[in-house]
Amino acid sequence: MSSFHKRGLTIERLLELEPLHGARLITGDQNKQKRISRINIMGSPDIDQFVRPEEFVMTTGYLFKDNTIHLKKLIDALHDRGVTGMGIKVERFIDVIPEDLLCRARELSFPIIEIRPQTIFSDVVRVAMEEVFYQESEHLVTLYHRVQVFMDQLNRDHSLPDLLKGIEQMIGNPIVVLDFEEQLTAPLFEQVLEPKECLHLNHTLEARA
Repeated sequence: MSSFHKRGLTIERLLELEPLHGARLITGDQNKQKRISRINIMGSPDIDQFVRPEEFVMTTGYLFKDNTIHLKKLIDALHDRGVTGMGIKVERFIDVIPEDLLCRARELSFPIIEIRPQTIFSDVVRVAMEEVFYQESEHLVTLYHRVQVFMDQLNRDHSLPDLLKGIEQMIGNPIVVLDFEEQLTAPLFEQVLEPKECLHLNHTLEARA
């Protein structure tokens, strides 16, 4: 997979941001590379009705200081809605994160981050979203560059195999093209596969797509 697809703010990268100094990942280590596209601060107990996939949710614990059981149930709802993870501030309204909540999070491999009481949520949101916007702008620059290179090759009247080779090198993945006359062009695959194998591969890819 090319680096173009690997970029993005992750749980692991989130923990490296200065506003989250002292925070630690206590569950879901196997999912610390999951992508974060937004940061959401919990303002009501029914936050699960207002979240989106790839969001990271933070709470001071105030809404659950007298009812941590609801917080445990919330983990299931957030997980089902594709939320990337959750940060819970401790030593403010909740002394420690309840063990039964952590057990459920471990069962789901759902990332839970313990956040220190001095952490300012608005700083976390600002710095994290700056990182997200930076990553997205990098994607756009990379895409624009690839389009420009492709158009330049077209203007130079390159053959189809040469064009495909150039694209394969840019994106770091092989390409298979089948025209209306059932003629197959696959520069990288053709170097290691027989023609029949290339056709079989193409049919397999079409079926999966």
